[in-house]
Order: sequence, then C-alpha cells, then structure tokens
Amino acid sequence: VMRRALALLCALSAAPAADFRFVLLGDRTGEAQPGIHERIWREFAPTKPAFVLSAGDTIQGLNDATAESEWQSARRVLAPYRQIPLYLTPGNHDIWSALSERLFTQYAGHPPHYSFDREGAHFTVLDTSRAADLTASELAWLEADLRAHAAALVKLVITHQPTWLIDAALGNTQSPLHQMAKRYGVCCLIAGHVHQLIHA
Repeated sequence: VMRRALALLCALSAAPAADFRFVLLGDRTGEAQPGIHERIWREFAPTKPAFVLSAGDTIQGLNDATAESEWQSARRVLAPYRQIPLYLTPGNHDIWSALSERLFTQYAGHPPHYSFDREGAHFTVLDTSRAADLTASELAWLEADLRAHAAALVKLVITHQPTWLIDAALGNTQSPLHQMAKRYGVCCLIAGHVHQLIHA
C-alpha cells in the first residue's frame, strides 16, 4: 500500500454509461517520492479512463523564477498520455502570484475556476489556491454554475484546499457550502492538499 493515495479509479454508477470511469490524482508535490507519479500514469493509462482529474499541486512552485520550467517539465512527463483529457485543479503550489496564475491558465488550458460535463455528470472546479476558505465571489460563481447545470444527473465540486473538512468532521450542516451542495444535489466534494485519503 502506498503511503499516499496518489490515484483513485472512480466509477459513477448513477451516470448513464455503466463503464464510465475517471482517474482522480492527488498532489504531485510536497515530499513526493520520485517516479511514483510517472508509474501511476503508466499503470492506469491502459485502462483508458474517460479523463483524469487532478486535485491540485501539479508543480512544486512557489517561486516565480522557476515556475515556467516546472510546468514544462510536467508537460514532458504527461506528453505520452495526451490522448487522455486532463483537468487540473489549481493548488497552492500551482498559483501563488499573478505570474503563476497566468502560467497555470496557459498550461492547464483553462482559468483557475471552471466546469465541465461528462456522461451526464457535471464537475465544478473551484480555486482555493490562495485561500483556505471559499471567498464570497467564488461561492457566487459556484452557485451560478450549479444553477445553470441543475439538470445534471451527478454533480461534483473539486477544490484543492478542503475548505469544508472541519465542518464535515464536526457534522456542521449549516455552512454556506454544505447548504448550497444540498440545494443543488451535489453528491461529492473532493479536495487534495492534506496528503491523506479521508472520507467524511
């Protein structure tokens, strides 16, 4: 058993396609063991997942001077798998400054918060790269996105920092995020950052 769960193959049984599978990758940085990330890609690529969703921290980052070379290095690692769609969540190692945000947008191919649909499921990716809590503007963007996709059979919200973790652990169902998730039928909130596999 690996010390950290870097990848989790998921099935969405409620989605129309019974064999709809995607891969969820945890943080690639922060005491990462060399070669593990690459090995995981080699192992799951032959299963032909519909896409890969990263929970953030694709580069070590935190330094404007080395950020672009780190993104180029990550791109080389991922080059053999470019036929598998990849959706990146911005982590605190990915975005920490105006320059790093521009680089994330360039290399990820989308802004820090965005959403996408696959097989009847709707995925909303939020930007918690620079804040441990969701800002009012991020919550407003999330609500507008969920309202616009209310008909989706399955809804998941992905952040890097688990802004909801303490509320979940304490059973607090009154937080704005929990109330919004209930109102729009969100089935799962997914995050990275803590380098642990936790279900709450």
